[in-house]
Amino acid sequence: MNIDWRLITKILNENASEEDQIRFQKWLGSDPKHRELYTELKERWDQQEPNSDLNTKIAYADFLRKRDQLAAPKQTKVLPLRRFINIAAAILILFSLSYGAFYYYHDTAKDIEMLMVATEAGQRRTVILADGTEVMLNVESKLSFPKSFDPKERRISFEGEAFFRVAKDPKKPFIIESNEIQTKVLGTEFNLNSYKNDSSTTLTLVEGSVAISGLGTEEILQPQEAINFNSKTGKVSAVAYQPELLTGWMDNILSFENTSLGAVALKLERKYDIQIEFADPSLKEEKITGRFESQSLSVILHSITQLRKLDFESIEEQENYDDKLKVLIYKPQSRQ
Repeated sequence: MNIDWRLITKILNENASEEDQIRFQKWLGSDPKHRELYTELKERWDQQEPNSDLNTKIAYADFLRKRDQLAAPKQTKVLPLRRFINIAAAILILFSLSYGAFYYYHDTAKDIEMLMVATEAGQRRTVILADGTEVMLNVESKLSFPKSFDPKERRISFEGEAFFRVAKDPKKPFIIESNEIQTKVLGTEFNLNSYKNDSSTTLTLVEGSVAISGLGTEEILQPQEAINFNSKTGKVSAVAYQPELLTGWMDNILSFENTSLGAVALKLERKYDIQIEFADPSLKEEKITGRFESQSLSVILHSITQLRKLDFESIEEQENYDDKLKVLIYKPQSRQ
């Protein structure tokens, strides 16, 4: 039985994208046993207490005992559906705990217990830290922080994009380390965009004040100011304060102003968990301006390609249900 655990977990967690829903319905209808399995798993899922440590331990123990029965490819023995569902339910609980949820680990260098929260493409999650600080994580982001903060400071590490509402504590500064950039605050609200594979870090300050340092300089920001650190060019530059462009993602708004198609494609890949390719690499440099609020991927792709008199099509290369949807952007005349 071909089972995409990641896809089922997204559906059960109710954070599946439009494309995930389409793939799920396709999987559900491809085999009557798929629907029977999902119905049973849904019932068991709804009975779970999501924060129960006991459920976690039981699921993990059950998984360790029975995983070989599902994983061994050479065995021809078929498990009864009821028994298979029992094992599958345990695996799903375990999978959900690691997928976009908390990880625990020990930092041997500092000898402290650490926690990490990570989101994948198409996922967003809000985390409340021990001091009351609220962190809204955007897609493909990662936040690492100690189980208990140091008496003198609140230090965390971060990559991706997030909006921070930092709890005020004048005696314990809040310090964020991200891509060799350090942000220091006492209590404030700001957006930080610092993806590991990007060459720049952008901080947008909404309220309070922030000291951000990197590339051999330190800048103090005041409300309604934004700044960009570009590690590729080594330049630090002010950015126009445009809330919708910089923080619109929190309201499910995608806004672009004279933005390259390459940068637009990267945002869409992260938001919709897809892969975008260009028939001609030079198309990545084409610029567009547009605003999209809670619109489907197909509508957005149609709009941005029409703006530059381009076209797009999906590439049917999905051999497994967990493969990403691939989209090709091209010039219509080049395909004639």
